[in-house]
Amino acid sequence: MRFDADDCGGGPRRDGRDVMRAVIAATIRRARCLLAGYERPFFALGAVALLAGLLEAAVLVIVVPLVQGIADEKNPISLDLPGLGGPYELRTLLIVGLVAVVARLGAQLALSSRRARLQVDWDAALRRRIFHAYLGADWSVQSNQRATHIQETLTGQLAGAQLILGALTSGWIAVFSLGVMMAAALAVNLAGAVLLVAFGASMSLLLRPLARRSRRLSDQLSAAGLTYVQEIGDASALAREVRVFGAEATTRERFDEQVATIASLRRRALTLGGAVPAIYQNLVIVVVLAGLAAIYVLVPSELASLAVVVLVLIRAASYSQTLQVAYQQLSEASPYFERVTGAEALYLAHPHRTGGADAGALDALSFEAVGYRYPRLEDQTGLDPDAPVVAERSTAEDAALHDVDLTLRRGTMVGIVGPSGAGKSTFVQLLLGLRDPTEGRITADGVDVRELAADAWFSRVSVVPQEPVLLATTVFDNIAFRRPGISAEQVEAAARRAHVHEEILAFPEGYQTEVGERGGQVSGGQRQRICIARALVGDPDLVVFDEPTSALDPQSEQGIQQTLDELRERALVVVVAHRLSTLDRCDEIVVFRDGRLLAHGPAREVRRTDPWVVEALSFGGGEAVVP
Repeated sequence: MRFDADDCGGGPRRDGRDVMRAVIAATIRRARCLLAGYERPFFALGAVALLAGLLEAAVLVIVVPLVQGIADEKNPISLDLPGLGGPYELRTLLIVGLVAVVARLGAQLALSSRRARLQVDWDAALRRRIFHAYLGADWSVQSNQRATHIQETLTGQLAGAQLILGALTSGWIAVFSLGVMMAAALAVNLAGAVLLVAFGASMSLLLRPLARRSRRLSDQLSAAGLTYVQEIGDASALAREVRVFGAEATTRERFDEQVATIASLRRRALTLGGAVPAIYQNLVIVVVLAGLAAIYVLVPSELASLAVVVLVLIRAASYSQTLQVAYQQLSEASPYFERVTGAEALYLAHPHRTGGADAGALDALSFEAVGYRYPRLEDQTGLDPDAPVVAERSTAEDAALHDVDLTLRRGTMVGIVGPSGAGKSTFVQLLLGLRDPTEGRITADGVDVRELAADAWFSRVSVVPQEPVLLATTVFDNIAFRRPGISAEQVEAAARRAHVHEEILAFPEGYQTEVGERGGQVSGGQRQRICIARALVGDPDLVVFDEPTSALDPQSEQGIQQTLDELRERALVVVVAHRLSTLDRCDEIVVFRDGRLLAHGPAREVRRTDPWVVEALSFGGGEAVVP
């Protein structure tokens, strides 16, 4: 069961005479969103809380006359409770009281167990929902987010969101316990019950401004947490550049500023969090004393039951405080929960393509009047000003690609060249099926790629990034890359085609050798060729390389060039070329500039006639990096 993003949001802020109505409506809305799928265990928790409250009330009602009877040496004792009068023997009261205490203990243990299970199961399900929604989201959404966003969502933001269920369950239990105490006070002393209601209402109104202040601090803390994690991610990803470019001092200062901001916000939040219980406890004492004084003056005949009333009031005040604190925690945790559910809503609103026809062998890929325009920020539905996503080209007026017509065929090696911002990356993402064109269509052997099943399509295409990234696991697992059904024979065959098999066998444990964090236990050339082997598992029909020989030693480059030569005999090989030595091996060259296809044809012809390629070739004696 799912609710719309509006159900999970904070809703409009109100004040004045509609405060209580708005508070109740907002709480119910959040509760519905929180408990989707967990309504039954939540109501079962309430039932156990009610039983525990009844047993506690019974204990309290019995204790006072029991103590009085022992002190006065009266036997039997008469309980001063309507409908339950005595006389009762002291032994009977002791047995009933003991049974009630044991039963209450059992109810409390059951309550603790049910609450723990509800919270743990809810947390695990929420983690799975968010991560699964992220994996199922369209590439346009995934690529538009900061690299650390999903990590922060599933750690810092979710840790804050966890508090909201704890607050809700605490308040839920307190509601039943408080209700039972009110009923007991009503039965023992009507004036005491009136006092209790007045007390609870006054506490909520008096502490309302503090709750609003706490909510604002939580909003600021949540936003600061995202910036803090981003700062760490940037420093880690760019550690080399920070050192080489002498940016350590500035990076340190930026980090210190984020730490100082979070420390200041947390200091204020913790101070406020500690102040509320202290204020509440002292108000409890004042209100109870004032109420007892009023009863003493106005209804002196009820003094005989005041002892029971005081005891019930003290417990009721405790539950009332729990309820107030739960509401405050609900307000504090709401910004975190709203960010988490907002991220989930964004992912679910933009799923990647599923279903469709099976993809057979891929012999020809055709772009037919293909254009692509990155969405503007206002076009991305489901986003609010705080949503952690930024459109790649949110303010761009022109399309990233314009009216591209070309056909690429199996058995050829195609070089993609063009200056920065020419549209090469967009073209490659369309080629791989990561994005769908906003104009025209892409066909595989005459069939629109959008009509093919995504899983079947991705089993026929593959990619090798310029910067190889390895998992912190074994060589075998890095090549298989979590794909089910990949055999040892397939992994070894792919490693042979990537010309890295012999080197893997020379590792201490062969294919079971751990590569370390970020592949730190193997060389750069080995990392690149392991990534190539990963891409070749399954014998794909289309393999895209983003300059596979960039910054490699001659031996590694030679091995990769040999792989490319062998691969193009059985597949369509597309290489985003930054080095002219790569272009030398291409059968065809595709030239982009300003999002437009300037040239496409046999390599010799394009290199001879296209001025941009001629200019690049003339720079640096044939080994220059293409600008």
